[in-house]
Amino acid sequence: MSIRVGEGTRVSLAYTLQTDRGDVLEERTPENPFVFDFGKGETLPAIEAVIRGKTEGFEASLGVAAKEAYGDFDDELVATVSLTTFPKPDEVQVGMKYATKGPLGEEITVRVVAVDTENATVDGNHPLAGVDIEIDLRILSVETISESAPSDGESDGTPSSSDRLLH
Repeated sequence: MSIRVGEGTRVSLAYTLQTDRGDVLEERTPENPFVFDFGKGETLPAIEAVIRGKTEGFEASLGVAAKEAYGDFDDELVATVSLTTFPKPDEVQVGMKYATKGPLGEEITVRVVAVDTENATVDGNHPLAGVDIEIDLRILSVETISESAPSDGESDGTPSSSDRLLH
């Protein structure tokens, strides 16, 4: 009897994540799957809705609007700040991430997207904010888990461009 995806299961997926224009953003293969505990907020709600109740071998293609994926792009989350506000101003480079406060005082992570001699431009939007995405996925395995068993998340430990998909 095959185990069906639902609460209390760990799911292993192979997938291709691409923009609605076909630009591949990320791919997980059977050799390097994405593994997550269903119902724990470790992936997009749209993915959970599609795979709920399915079993190993299930395949699907789904389009996810930006708003339901990584959110709309918010101009208020982009700011130019003096390099002197950074702990090590002379080491600031494009791509670095920092924790800070958002416009409403909430804690957010910002990415440095531009640097000049005096300032850095930081962006608190998810890298895929404002982008409609398409996902082709296949369930590789479904197993029952106990509440004490931790998810191994990304199997290779490498950060991903699609943070929310992966966790």
